[in-house]
Amino acid sequence: MDADKLREGIFNLQTRRFGSVAEVMIKKIFKLGKSKNQFHDAYDDIKNQRAEIKFSTVRKKNDRTITEESVLQCISDEMSSNRNVPYSNSRWRTYKFDCNIQQIKRDQFEVLYYGLFFSDVVVIFKIKSQEIGSGIYYSDKQHK
Repeated sequence: MDADKLREGIFNLQTRRFGSVAEVMIKKIFKLGKSKNQFHDAYDDIKNQRAEIKFSTVRKKNDRTITEESVLQCISDEMSSNRNVPYSNSRWRTYKFDCNIQQIKRDQFEVLYYGLFFSDVVVIFKIKSQEIGSGIYYSDKQHK
């Protein structure tokens, strides 16, 4: 499979399947094992740490808000648009873009792997659970 087809396939995966691809990738890269329960994604047997894995595709921000009047046009616009954002040469800085992760439950993991799929590179961040919330903003109002 060539790089263009791989990227297109990844960007076309739906939420859960996309998350599964990211989990496989991070487990391989960082040599993580299976999770101990359903509240985290992987386990580091060497450091005895629960790991959460969250990834997002990076897409150019869509200027049109979906409303009752615009819903069909918004769907139509998506069929012919390429909203992928390149990372190389700092081009990502020239775009307003969307990417997000959800369901961060800090008490369920010790380390979070957060990744961004740009059109030409994957950027991976790693943060300890206790560091989230001190300058790293998130919502703790999500259900378990």
